[in-house]
Amino acid sequence: MDHVEPVQSVTPLTHWLNFGSAQFDPLNSSLLRTSPASTGNEISSHQDTINTYCYQITRPVTLFAIQLWLDALLPEMGHQLLRVKAILNVEGFPGPIVIHGVQQLLHPTAVLTHWPNDDRQSKLVFITDQLSREQLEKSLRPLLGLQV
Repeated sequence: MDHVEPVQSVTPLTHWLNFGSAQFDPLNSSLLRTSPASTGNEISSHQDTINTYCYQITRPVTLFAIQLWLDALLPEMGHQLLRVKAILNVEGFPGPIVIHGVQQLLHPTAVLTHWPNDDRQSKLVFITDQLSREQLEKSLRPLLGLQV
């Protein structure tokens, strides 16, 4: 993620993370410290091993925290991440940083030049195979500035 370029998509951000009835549950450091299984909306598919988890972060994250998070996430859990999408509010950027990955392949990171609406919360969606909510939430600790 060393190089971030502006990009605009034909798909509005409000639709890009749309998973029907998915609710984005708050993810914050106090929840991860006290009750790691209490956050994240889990949507089960037809197969018991495949789940979708949706999170939101209300405060901006740092670019350094994103780098730490991705550096740990992809090598350790990439094979269990069928898909990851994230729209992140990053300190110092005028628009969101957009992350999209399939398993261990991360598409080029992009930064939009502006936000499409007043919602500045980071939103993350994970479609996983044989990955528990607890494992995923532990992997998100660096994104919140916490040690693993």
